Amino acid sequence: MRNLFLLLVLGNSGFVAWTLWYAEPATDVRVVQKSAGSDISLVDEVTESPSEPPGVEVAVSPVEELAVTLGAKSDLLIARCIGIGPFSELVRFSQVMTILNSAGYAATRRSEDGDVWLGHWVYLNYVTTPGQAETISAVLAEHGIVDTYFDPTGEDGEVLSLGVFREFERAETIRDRVLGLGFDPEMTDRTRPGTLYWADLTLQSEENLDLEPLQAAGRIIRLEQRVCDAPDG
Repeated sequence: MRNLFLLLVLGNSGFVAWTLWYAEPATDVRVVQKSAGSDISLVDEVTESPSEPPGVEVAVSPVEELAVTLGAKSDLLIARCIGIGPFSELVRFSQVMTILNSAGYAATRRSEDGDVWLGHWVYLNYVTTPGQAETISAVLAEHGIVDTYFDPTGEDGEVLSLGVFREFERAETIRDRVLGLGFDPEMTDRTRPGTLYWADLTLQSEENLDLEPLQAAGRIIRLEQRVCDAPDG
């Protein structure tokens, strides 16, 4: 029994000696395993990588994509054609064309058939006979309203006209004065068939056209900006 114990001790001692003399020394390297969601890298892993690696698509936000699209098509989007008018008087229209061309706009003339605006019409309805019209006209004349007109056979029928006025304020004053005398006047736009003239031109970018200099002195001319119609012909 004693001999067996000595044999075991010698065997263990020999194994320890062999391990110390012949086994390869352990390398002093620490392995750090990153978790799937970790943002921490080993020092030897940090390298400068391209911002757009080959084969990887870089997502573009809808706003950036829209900006690129607008930039690429800006020449098509910023130019817009407008029409200025309508003008019923050729003399006044020629003056406006001169103003526009002198300001550097290449304005072109366009004409069309339409309703020529004459002014604000003030009138009394339900005046059926010449005698009734004369009586009302006499009352109005006593208060300085003398531009009355009655024609039962005309296109307006049983209407006593109190005048057509270019200035809205004047038409409104006449209407209010007649209303104060106990009558019930009405006011509407007065037109007639005729030729209308438009000045067509192109504006660039965010350019806006000031219409104020195109207004006739002393009265209001109706101007509007709109998309140009197709050329005549």
